[in-house]
Amino acid sequence: MKLCHLLVGFSLSAFSAVAGPLDVFVQDEQLFNAQTLRCQFIAGSIASWRNGDPEVVVVEGGELEFLFDSISEEKARLIGNVGSDDVLVARTAMGLNFVERTSGVSWNTTTVFKHRENEAGGSFAAVTSRHLVAPFRPITSQSYGKCKVLEYHK
Repeated sequence: MKLCHLLVGFSLSAFSAVAGPLDVFVQDEQLFNAQTLRCQFIAGSIASWRNGDPEVVVVEGGELEFLFDSISEEKARLIGNVGSDDVLVARTAMGLNFVERTSGVSWNTTTVFKHRENEAGGSFAAVTSRHLVAPFRPITSQSYGKCKVLEYHK
């Protein structure tokens, strides 16, 4: 057996042990027909580079919420707590990816995976990342949560 197959097998076994039952999610292609998504993120991490090394702080219990509306093939409207903006949409085999370039020097990305909770009307797994440069160092964050389809294209 090749080493890469062995490592993949080990990784999947380790992932299964950490993640729990594998039937929690089902793949749902209906995500690609979503017109409006409400996303809520409840856990994550923040990193900044002090003295040249990254320092990571895990954040639990904070809530970040925003809406993606008028989702089309290439763009959507992001509505958040500090306003709204048009974002790029990239449709990939893993799901919907939203990319926002703010007026400053930051990039925000959100991936909504096509993996939905295994129940009728379940939410889709999602992750959002923010990358910015403060005056003297980069600061990043990544948050984990779910997105619910509020409306599908007709």
